[in-house]
Amino acid sequence: MGQEKKSKILKISGEVIYKIQGSVMSPVSVMVRELRNDGLKFVTTENLAEKTVLDLAIKVTEDSDPINVVGTVICQGHGASRFLLDTTIEFTEISPKEESRLLNFITHSADHIKAGRCHVRCPMEAVVRYSKVAEQSEEAIGQAVDIGILGMQVYVEQDISNNTDLNVLFDLPRGRGSIRIMGTVVWKGPQAGDIYPIGLKFTEIENRDKQRILRYINYTITDGESD
Repeated sequence: MGQEKKSKILKISGEVIYKIQGSVMSPVSVMVRELRNDGLKFVTTENLAEKTVLDLAIKVTEDSDPINVVGTVICQGHGASRFLLDTTIEFTEISPKEESRLLNFITHSADHIKAGRCHVRCPMEAVVRYSKVAEQSEEAIGQAVDIGILGMQVYVEQDISNNTDLNVLFDLPRGRGSIRIMGTVVWKGPQAGDIYPIGLKFTEIENRDKQRILRYINYTITDGESD
């Protein structure tokens, strides 16, 4: 791929399903942290050796077919999260049609986000303190991995049922202050060891905190930076 194509990048939270080529493992769904037309970054709990070849299905929207590519693991390691491994992938096989679809999605999404015409989720690594609303439980610690103005994804070390209400406190990156919300668990991902991914829908949040989250998302995506 030409050097000029590498400037097309979108730091946005999404989904990719991967499978190691030649293995009998089941496909694994993970969260994309960065999407480019020549590769991507995702987070996983699975150790993947350098040069491992993966079949990838990138889910860019809910109502479109996934973009299918082949990629190779360039590097993997712990970032700010002790729960997850940051994984960098370089595309090694992608058809012209699929590359065009991917490039159009990146460009279209970036333009709409900057214009404030759509709300998205973006990567965010932050320590989360939470407790169950219905119980006098002790405060527990989790790790946020993405955020939107309507909810967030968190990795925790206990099995929490769907429809559980949680009081949640976390700090926005780059010194943007603390956010305190109430959220409901609306989905649970597959358990990996002692780690449970959960999705929270905000049920009580102040409008000023929504605006602070939105500013963080726009800054992250527009400037191509995240904490």
